[in-house]
Amino acid sequence: MADGLGAFCGVLVILIACGVSAIIAQACGGTLTNSTGYIESPGYPSRIYSGISCTWEINAPPRNVIAMTLLDLDTGSTDELIFHELNWDLLCASGCEWEIYQRSLQSEGLQPNHTHWSAANEFEIQFFTYRYARGRGFQVYYRFVSSETCTDPGTPVNGAFVPNFPFNGVYPAGETVNYTCNEGYHPREGADIILLCQSRPDGTRARWDTYQDPRDLCRADCGGNLTSPIGVITSPGQYPDYFEIPADCTWHIQAPAGFNVLMEF
Repeated sequence: MADGLGAFCGVLVILIACGVSAIIAQACGGTLTNSTGYIESPGYPSRIYSGISCTWEINAPPRNVIAMTLLDLDTGSTDELIFHELNWDLLCASGCEWEIYQRSLQSEGLQPNHTHWSAANEFEIQFFTYRYARGRGFQVYYRFVSSETCTDPGTPVNGAFVPNFPFNGVYPAGETVNYTCNEGYHPREGADIILLCQSRPDGTRARWDTYQDPRDLCRADCGGNLTSPIGVITSPGQYPDYFEIPADCTWHIQAPAGFNVLMEF
């Protein structure tokens, strides 16, 4: 995509087929200042070219951050798609880890449309291919977002949070979310169930005041009275990862008159 690019290098490929030559020119890097846009590897989605080195610099206005959604990734095992903060040495006292993506979203353990957020208003994406480059390449959609927002904090396993919908994919500073656990589960001891999105005075991305991994929030109860028409009973703790010991649990399942209780293991 050439829209929003400043100066860029080019990759020139000449194809010969049936005596007819065709010239294909693809953008390889540049400076992006539009509020939304796409970044694609040269030749996408037809093929990847060997031996290229591309760098895209994304510059958003102050008090903005950049959301970059990886729409497609199909590269060789040695090709490298690198995401990193442009001023990482200033943003992170101990340095920020660079994210390197290879092969496919599935092989990276990522969900479709995986989104990477910048910490500040400048970011850099690099793409390097080597001798045995292969695949379609990659496609990234980026957009500018006010830094006065927090990312989705995540939904607890066996739980939910209120409000359970983001505002355009983000939560504005000052917004709170309340975690809740499903029937038969309770928040782990010491967990924070109310999160507040707080803005940052240095203009970097707003953050949740007391963030914890929501996957580890809701623990199964050790016994209890169950009245819902359908549900799941598990060993206390975080099934199937572990169970709490010692345990002496009794569950009492109460169905309305005239109904039986069916249990499946």
